[in-house]
Amino acid sequence: MKGTIRERKKSDGTRSYTCQVFAGLDPETGKRRFLTGTAPTERAAHRLVHDLMKQVQEGKVVARSDATLNDLITEWMDKAGPAGDGTRLTYKS
Repeated sequence: MKGTIRERKKSDGTRSYTCQVFAGLDPETGKRRFLTGTAPTERAAHRLVHDLMKQVQEGKVVARSDATLNDLITEWMDKAGPAGDGTRLTYKS
């Protein structure tokens, strides 16, 4: 597995580094998926690529979803949510 680091020059002359690591194919669409990130220095970019590769190897890559924020909150309320009934009622209203 390898990652790429691209140097970007900003309009003010400073540099940043964009990192990208291949995370496999999307099982539904077959498209390639990548983890990306930005770092302020080249050294930090190498660390970031290493961290992104570690996430891929450990299977910590989360699949994307078409769920809306409302869907996610409703699911959270049903499964975990706040502990007290009063707080739960406040959140639902």
